[in-house]
Amino acid sequence: MGSGACTSLGGAERAAAAMRAAINRGHEMPDWPYNDDATNTEALLVGHPASGVTDGFEGLGRLVRLGAAALMDLRPLLEERGLSSRRSGLFVALAPRDAAAERGLDDDGEEPTSAFASWAERFAQRCCEQSGIPAAPEQRSYFAGRYGFARALAAAIDALRGQRLDHCLVGACDSELDPDRIDAGLSSGRIKTADNPAGYAPGEAAVFLLIERATASPRGRPPESLLLPPSFAERADAAVGVALARALTAALGDEGGEEARTGTAYVDLNGEEPRAAEWGHALARLHGRSALHAWRHVFPAASFGETGAAAGALATCVAGRGLSRGYAGRQALVVLSDREGCAAVRMLVPETR
Repeated sequence: MGSGACTSLGGAERAAAAMRAAINRGHEMPDWPYNDDATNTEALLVGHPASGVTDGFEGLGRLVRLGAAALMDLRPLLEERGLSSRRSGLFVALAPRDAAAERGLDDDGEEPTSAFASWAERFAQRCCEQSGIPAAPEQRSYFAGRYGFARALAAAIDALRGQRLDHCLVGACDSELDPDRIDAGLSSGRIKTADNPAGYAPGEAAVFLLIERATASPRGRPPESLLLPPSFAERADAAVGVALARALTAALGDEGGEEARTGTAYVDLNGEEPRAAEWGHALARLHGRSALHAWRHVFPAASFGETGAAAGALATCVAGRGLSRGYAGRQALVVLSDREGCAAVRMLVPETR
């Protein structure tokens, strides 16, 4: 039905418009100098912070600032629709637990402390408190990055289809700009620098989507898009691109009809070579069996930087707005790849129901 977001380009509406215009606010960050090995001079890391929201915050406090701002962006829609929290759910995806441990919340950097795990599982509740949104009676947290968002979305859709809930907030929140995450990214060579062009620019975001069962949706505001359940593929020991190709094939299903052969794919490429290789191999495996090659391909990280666990929710947010406004075509596909596996979310314009 709609979404709320907190990104380097603003809330959901502004962020989608800015991405469509190929705008980004990536800039050098004075707090993060590094040595450029090519010139042996000091250079500054380029990042995409949510300026004015997360300034001066680190760790869990930074995440709560992002999440609360995203819920506040969604709050006008919730108030307009007068939704009750009695039959609602709140499903949130966060960074994997081992990545969260790197935030400096424990000393050994291996497993999160029990205090952190307990706090993180109440993350959504803290965001609701700070944004003034009533907490949903059913809340779930997923600590599996992009893959976790797809799992959260699938669980919410199951709850709606089973009529256990009438509407759900499904979201994700992450920051690659936390000091420990930046240190880890620089030391591993994953972050883009002047002497390492094949890498990602760290960013941060929080996004919450309002999804409802069609029969429980009150009249008035038209829906932005129709969400189909995510398609999953585990990696196991499959060759490069195999798992992603399986997820894409399952999501696209029967592509009959000329109209269904066009759309927009929102792909989570972020500048890293392994992701580019996987996407290329997946397309090669689908060659001749899918019209995906002819679709328009969009890469949200070009505007927002690498947003970690929030990347899938952010792509779904901008895809929904693109479908409702007509510039994404008749259908969209959100493509997600993470270490646990791959997922794809197909979205259609509401009239196709």
